[in-house]
Amino acid sequence: MYLNCHSWFSFHYGTLSIEKLLEEAQRLGVKKLVLTDINNTSGALDFIRLAPKYGVEPAVGIEFRQGDTVRFIGIAKNNEGFEELNRYLSDCLRHGAAEGESSGNRDAIVPKEIPCFRNVVVILPVTLSSLDPLSSHVEMGDGRWESGSERGVRSLESGERGSV
Repeated sequence: MYLNCHSWFSFHYGTLSIEKLLEEAQRLGVKKLVLTDINNTSGALDFIRLAPKYGVEPAVGIEFRQGDTVRFIGIAKNNEGFEELNRYLSDCLRHGAAEGESSGNRDAIVPKEIPCFRNVVVILPVTLSSLDPLSSHVEMGDGRWESGSERGVRSLESGERGSV
């Protein structure tokens, strides 16, 4: 499974259309793909609609960035999670516009504190400095990745604390 794929809706970063991304996934034998465009969900519905035609099980989310800095990746567990992500994204984009940063999704203001989503899986960047403001939700693990485990990906549901 590929957890962080961008289409051309990730302005300045993605290059492939939704169909080209799915064609490439099919060519490589990818069975599950998560579309996480940067501060954007414009391609999500086409991705969900077209994926079965290419033998791909779709999942959608958002890579939240402040400028060029990745804050976190949110992957919707279901329709409610997709709604949670879009409401949060709308708030981030409104804050950016209110601050005079209105040139599009690259100028979203993403708070340092991640909300406690109920239907979203959150993936955090690996750098220690980026985890510092998240300490109220996350405890840092030993940094080793264990093959076949779910370490490194955690759902931050109300009150839940987990290691990354």
